Amino acid sequence: MDPVPAFSLAGTILQFIDSGSKFTNLVLEIYQSASNSSKATEDIKLLTNGFLNNLEVFEGPDAEFDQQTGLTRLASDCRTVAKDLVSHLAKLSNPGRRRKRDALKQALQELWSESEIDGLKRRLDMFQGQFTIHLLTTLR
Repeated sequence: MDPVPAFSLAGTILQFIDSGSKFTNLVLEIYQSASNSSKATEDIKLLTNGFLNNLEVFEGPDAEFDQQTGLTRLASDCRTVAKDLVSHLAKLSNPGRRRKRDALKQALQELWSESEIDGLKRRLDMFQGQFTIHLLTTLR
């Protein structure tokens, strides 16, 4: 066998082993967790729900900020994206069951929806950055 195809085959095998071990670790983490979801999913849920609670200050009739600053509309857009993210994360949680098969299924769902969740996180990060800029310029 030529050296280049041999190195290519070895690299492919190592990549397969690495991906398999990451997946196995994710399944084990989900199976052993009290919430039946991965630590990363729980952290994202916690941060997003905290952000949703903080947005309540900028929405509603009691909002102290003028409508013209755009903060109310921006807060509404942030809330929409955050709720989408929370609903996607809620689909990944599997409350009540503690079987290995369920942990395996949930890990597969997490891997398949990873790009979708990353996209929502990026959108939420952009909204948070814009929200911070608006808030700082309003306070000046």
